[in-house]
Amino acid sequence: MTTRQNGPDADCFVASFFTLSGSGFGQPPRHTFTDRVQAAADAGYAGIGLHLNELSDPDWNELGTDDPSAVLAHMSGVLRGTGLDVVEIEFMGGWCDGPGNPAVAKAADLVGEVAGHLATNTVGGHHVSVGEFGAGPAADPQLAGRGLAELAAFVAGTGYAPAVEAFAWSKIRDYGLVREIQAIAGTGGALADTWHAFNTDCSTDGIAKGEMGPITAVQLNGGYRVHEDFLANARSTRRLPGDGDLDGAGFVRAVRTAGFTGPWCVEVNYPEFRALDSTAAARSSISAARTLVAQALEPS
Repeated sequence: MTTRQNGPDADCFVASFFTLSGSGFGQPPRHTFTDRVQAAADAGYAGIGLHLNELSDPDWNELGTDDPSAVLAHMSGVLRGTGLDVVEIEFMGGWCDGPGNPAVAKAADLVGEVAGHLATNTVGGHHVSVGEFGAGPAADPQLAGRGLAELAAFVAGTGYAPAVEAFAWSKIRDYGLVREIQAIAGTGGALADTWHAFNTDCSTDGIAKGEMGPITAVQLNGGYRVHEDFLANARSTRRLPGDGDLDGAGFVRAVRTAGFTGPWCVEVNYPEFRALDSTAAARSSISAARTLVAQALEPS
């Protein structure tokens, strides 16, 4: 007899920043933090994500300021009474060439500020996504491991664990290298994203057997297996969970078998979806994620 895999986290979902930003990757959000919080809460999300650029770039926050303290005070007021937890923080790069990058220490300070002002830990699974967007030769795992160890030390005590993501076009182009870097650093876990997992040649069987190493966070989405133009496709074809030809249900089962317990982050971003208002984006994304997870974890 098959045991039901649904646990207390099975219906616990987090709206990643780019799901509700209303804009493309690397672009300032079209929807304000206030709008995103309200939309996420109304749709039934338990948590949300934010981007570190929102704290200090006037083009990225609704106050138009470069003062993180003012932005955090505003965000705290917006979150009050919603029950939403800030579970996911985007994005820390600059560490995979080794320790000593002052930008990493600066970003870690901002993570600490978020932890002190916004995190309620009502959901758990707090993480900061880390990786390398830039293309080039594969990262030296020894240097990257030392860089990740330093980054982890910087954010220790914040409650946000580093979650390393592989991008097929980047210096960290597969989850085998992620696992190598984790082993050298002695810390950190993978951020297992559906689209990136399959498009860096992971298999559901391999994920279930630990090819990603420890999994700290999961981002659910859909889309298609591609073999070129990875960056362009990642920014334009990451669809709703269950859409496309990727085995989303198999992915959910595989990360659970590998030991992941939640919560489920949802990261969707493609042109037609970006055109939605924040309310429609929140409702459609959580509905698709709930359907996929329920189907995947339903006992046979």
